[in-house]
Amino acid sequence: MSEITKKCTLCGRCVRICDEVQDNNVIDFANKGFGTTVATPFNEDLQIKPGTNVAILNGLLHVILRDNLIDEKYIEERTENFDKIREAVKDYTPEKVAEITGVKPEDVEKV
Repeated sequence: MSEITKKCTLCGRCVRICDEVQDNNVIDFANKGFGTTVATPFNEDLQIKPGTNVAILNGLLHVILRDNLIDEKYIEERTENFDKIREAVKDYTPEKVAEITGVKPEDVEKV
């Protein structure tokens, strides 16, 4: 078990996903577990409550989809059932994410 996995307060299922996201230089989870931070390539570090990694990701994806910041052609050509992801994150507004993660809604929007 890696040092990062040992710090994780979740079940460990997210580690593979975190690693994939980090490899794409989209976001970075630092100090997994207590004191988890989410770092972006935009020099914005978000202090989130422990165990709320998925909620912040859902909130960021909600904003990305809401503001149409994705390449629809790319999604259509390379994914299946993306509509299920849209459905899963539709209620993760910046306000709801703020309640769950402790991150201000305006910071979710900014990132």
